[in-house]
Amino acid sequence: MSLASKLTDNMLPLGYLFSDDYGQTPTAAVAASYTAELGIFDFVADTNLVTVPFFPNADLPQILVVDSRSMKIVYKAGSYNQQALISAADGI
Repeated sequence: MSLASKLTDNMLPLGYLFSDDYGQTPTAAVAASYTAELGIFDFVADTNLVTVPFFPNADLPQILVVDSRSMKIVYKAGSYNQQALISAADGI
């Protein structure tokens, strides 16, 4: 089973950038550029670094799964684990 098969109207992948290619605060234009260049999902710029407290060790990749109905975080990880993401998607 793939992660893509678990995506529903309530689960939308979204990338967030906490820095640009030069280590500076990203802009909306930088995020739009990533979206256009990669073509996998939309990216947004975390200009106020609101995601930083969720990952105090600066883990990469930073993965948050948020239930869009309740806006509650249902999964958080500093590494990629497809099975764990699929399990989190099952609950949404």
